[in-house]
Amino acid sequence: MKTLAAVVVEPGKPIEIEELTLAKPGPHEVLIQYQYGGLCHSDVHIAIG
Repeated sequence: MKTLAAVVVEPGKPIEIEELTLAKPGPHEVLIQYQYGGLCHSDVHIAIG
């Protein structure tokens, strides 16, 4: 399964959107589907320094 993720590759650089491959859930795990996600401004502040 594929998903998109906001990734900090290097501090001070722009946040990049990358496609990631997820492993299948294990025997005691579940997989949920969501429509929207958010990014906290404090996370952005930490990422850019």
